[in-house]
Amino acid sequence: MTPPCPVCGGRAARAFGTAPYRAGQLHDRQVQCAACGLVASQPQATPDALRDYYAGPYYDTMWADADALFAANRAAYDNTLWPLFEWGWSGFAPVAGASVFEVGCGYGALLAVLRDRGFRVRGVESGPRAVAFCRSHEFDVAQGESGSAQDAGAHDVAVAAYVLEHVPDPAAFVRALASLAKPGGAVVIVTDAIWTTQHVVERVVAGLRGRPAPFRTSTDHTFVFGPSHLTALLERAGCDRVRVRAFSDPPPRESWHWRAYKASCRTVDRALGLGEYLVAVGRRER
Repeated sequence: MTPPCPVCGGRAARAFGTAPYRAGQLHDRQVQCAACGLVASQPQATPDALRDYYAGPYYDTMWADADALFAANRAAYDNTLWPLFEWGWSGFAPVAGASVFEVGCGYGALLAVLRDRGFRVRGVESGPRAVAFCRSHEFDVAQGESGSAQDAGAHDVAVAAYVLEHVPDPAAFVRALASLAKPGGAVVIVTDAIWTTQHVVERVVAGLRGRPAPFRTSTDHTFVFGPSHLTALLERAGCDRVRVRAFSDPPPRESWHWRAYKASCRTVDRALGLGEYLVAVGRRER
C-alpha cells in the first residue's frame, strides 16, 4: 500500500473493490492492506480536494435537504447510537451536565440527541451550509476542521460520528480527537465497517459473474475500518478501556424482496457480530 498504511505502516496491498466512475466523485478504487486488513481508497484525494468537497458539494448537492436529514438522523441516533454510547462508556460514564464536543457535527442531529439528555454540547464543522443550519438551531458550532486551543483537554466527551472514514490521516485525527477530552473522559468514534454479510454475498456474486468486487461504502470515503483498527488508533492516542461493537440501522423503505434480503443478511450479521457500522469508545488515560 502506498503511502504506508496509517494503522500498521505496511506497504503491501491487494485490490479490494471498484465503483463505476462518475464525474465529481472522489474515489473509484479500493485496496486492502496485506498486513492488517485496512481498506483504503486509491489514489486518494488530496487534502485540498477533500476540503473543497466537504465545504461545497457534499452539503450543497448530496445532502442539501437539511431539515429531512436532521430529522432522520436524530431519530436514528436516538434509537441506535445513544444505547451504544451508554454501553461503551459504562464504568466511566460522564456525569449529568457533562461537556461534549463533536468534531464534524454536520447538521447537528447528534448534538440534539445529547442536548436532550442534559449534556452541554459544542461542535465544529467544515461545511458552511451545515454550520449555518446548526446555528439556526441554537447550537454553538464553529466552522473548521478541529477544536480550538481552548478545547484541548476541556471536555468530558469528544465524539466524531461518521467522520473518520473521510479524513486523509486517521491516526492524526484520532490523536486530535482524544486531545479534546479530559483525562478520564470518553472518546467516541462511529464509522463504517469493512465486513457485512451483504457485502460478502455481493463480492461472491461479482466473482461468479467475472466482475470486479464492489466498492465498500460511499465513494467519498477514504478508509474503511475493522474493530482492531479502531482499537489500535484509540490506544495509541492515549485511551484505555476501549470497546468496539458493530451495528446496523433498520432497513429503509424499499421493495419487500430487497428488504427481506437485507433483513436476512442482518440476521447473519448479528449472529457473527458484524454490522454496517462500528462504534468505538475509549477512556482518555493520559
